[in-house]
Amino acid sequence: IESNIDNYIELSKKMNNTSDGGSAAYHFDDVVLVRYTNYNKYGLARENEELISIEANMKRNKGVNTPYHIAYKREVLDKENICWVLQERAKGVCFDNYTTYKNSVIEQLDKQMELLNLPQSIYDKLVSDIYELYNMGIELKPKNIYFDKEYGFTIIDLLNYNSRTVDDNNLKDVMMLKRYVEAVFNYTTIGSYAKGCAPEIVDKSKIISYGIKKKIYLSLQNKINNFDSIKRHILRTYSKEELDYFNIDEDLNFNEEDYIFFNNIINNIINYYLNKIEVGQLSYSEVIINEIRITISQLGLKENFKYHKDYPKLNKEDYEDEWEYNYVLDNYLNNLIYNLFDNKIEELSKVKDNLYITNAYNDLIKRRSRVLR
Repeated sequence: IESNIDNYIELSKKMNNTSDGGSAAYHFDDVVLVRYTNYNKYGLARENEELISIEANMKRNKGVNTPYHIAYKREVLDKENICWVLQERAKGVCFDNYTTYKNSVIEQLDKQMELLNLPQSIYDKLVSDIYELYNMGIELKPKNIYFDKEYGFTIIDLLNYNSRTVDDNNLKDVMMLKRYVEAVFNYTTIGSYAKGCAPEIVDKSKIISYGIKKKIYLSLQNKINNFDSIKRHILRTYSKEELDYFNIDEDLNFNEEDYIFFNNIINNIINYYLNKIEVGQLSYSEVIINEIRITISQLGLKENFKYHKDYPKLNKEDYEDEWEYNYVLDNYLNNLIYNLFDNKIEELSKVKDNLYITNAYNDLIKRRSRVLR
């Protein structure tokens, strides 16, 4: 492959933009030239390309399906700066071609079945590659994924240069890996909103999506070293319909070990954010409004809590409508953890002479007064 990027830049001036979305791209036989642009006042285009290219090539050398970065060049034109990147051309077609907004519902069912019938090894490779690229700034939109029936999936347009892989002993990492891989297929399932789509088509598409999730689950099981220790936690994040499809008939109600595991997670969350407040990295409001809520979601705690003995048994008739009923259920665990966190803040405010803790306690009092009103 020729690596003289200047030649490709000159050739591109007489070519049409063949990008599948985002930055302009010019496709040649074995390579693609990408043109990233930004206004000078907003900083460099593709700011970290120098470091991203090094890390991306290291991953590619390990066998990860992401393109080699062959060469790059920076230019400044008037108010705009450009970063040209010459890359290995990804195999196959843009994954847009396998999504609901590219195909009729009948065509999409065929595409879904094609994906479901892929050998397990293709799914294993996808999980392994995302495991490697976990911190490389992946955006798993269809336009950033290429697919070849034999080669599998290729992930393009990395935005970061952190080569750290998934930590098998970190539940958040493993749960995020699961979400990332499932996200690849988000736009392949036909939803009930599809115009003129018969209910039986929607149901068939949903069943196919269960099959794809099962293959992802098996790949995660093959990849994560200590999978058995978190298996029950992961299984609870699937719907009952999905578990039935997986032929999982295990009793997932909490046992003694599960309660210890779950309580440890909650204590770790509380202690982590207490420390963030104590050293001034986060405010009480930031923790309560966003941080704890997001962490609960990332760790799949709400789905797990449904199997906990303390999961509320509410009477729908006590609520004005189904929305309010679901809202109370959805926020029940959040509020339990908020209360535990508040109690810890209150305890610390009595024994620690720390300005950040004092401020957090004052914010806590204000929040309580607003709730009471």
